[in-house]
Amino acid sequence: MKNSILNKPAFRYIFEIIVIVFSVTLSFYIQNVLNEKEKIELKNLGLKGVLSDLKKDKELFLLSVDQIKERSLIIDSIIDPKFKISNEMINNGVKRYWGFIGQDRNYNSMLSTGSIEYIGNYVLQEKIHDYYITEYNLLKDFAQQDEKHFNEIEKYMNSKFKVDYVEDFMFVYNELTIKKIVLDEILRNMYMQKQLSNDGYLFFLNRTLDLNTELKKLIELELAN
Repeated sequence: MKNSILNKPAFRYIFEIIVIVFSVTLSFYIQNVLNEKEKIELKNLGLKGVLSDLKKDKELFLLSVDQIKERSLIIDSIIDPKFKISNEMINNGVKRYWGFIGQDRNYNSMLSTGSIEYIGNYVLQEKIHDYYITEYNLLKDFAQQDEKHFNEIEKYMNSKFKVDYVEDFMFVYNELTIKKIVLDEILRNMYMQKQLSNDGYLFFLNRTLDLNTELKKLIELELAN
């Protein structure tokens, strides 16, 4: 009986190598499929978290718009000589600032896990980065400007105008001091600078709110697919 090629050591060695390579390749393929599935699940969980964050952002940004609008109206009254100015207007209109607080925990989590790359919609990928990087940075910048103007006004007023007493977390000035405050040209310029900054703050808050709404729709569409 002739020796079969199947019985030769060289063939058995090659065959074993093929089996090992196939097994390793299959193992890598299965692991890759599992990783892909895990990333997609992480992506969906992350986007659901982002939806929750967007809702919190919207509530806070709407409040921000209302507060800044109110303070802008008060500043308009203070720099208009026709209006009678009160301590409440001075304290609530110009001796306040509005900081920025954003909800980006889930976005940052998606970046760290890499699951954000598994978003299928290219437009959504672009918009989500615009929202959390471009818009957030702009709002942070305007919040810092608002705080800077507040500090400058506070420092100037504390050095020039006497405070009679403090009540309900406010500085109380007498009528004569209030008249001096209204007529002070340097302070008026500071108020107008704060007003100009507020206008920019409002513009970008409203723009971010529009993007917030657009993102919500795009994420819901991504999760539905």
